[in-house]
Amino acid sequence: MKVIKRIDPMSAAKVMAGLGAITGLIAGILIAILGSSAPMSYMMGTYGAMQPSLGKLSVLAIIIMPIVYAIAGFISGLVWSVFYNFVAGKIGGIKIELK
Repeated sequence: MKVIKRIDPMSAAKVMAGLGAITGLIAGILIAILGSSAPMSYMMGTYGAMQPSLGKLSVLAIIIMPIVYAIAGFISGLVWSVFYNFVAGKIGGIKIELK
């Protein structure tokens, strides 16, 4: 058995940012698909004038979501690895078996 005694915070943050970007891309694509299929009644204004198409605005989700998720993943990876290092130093790390 091996014990993970410490996790490099910057390494964990980069990995979590990458995973967050992938998750954000998937979420952005789903939002874009759902937004482009919204009923026309949602796109009509008070006087029947067309509002900006939800489909066009939802395509921005494909760009914005990966960025937001990557930033959130980076910050959370950094914070949680620091917490892990503190706790593992006090009570021991996670035991794993390598084959």
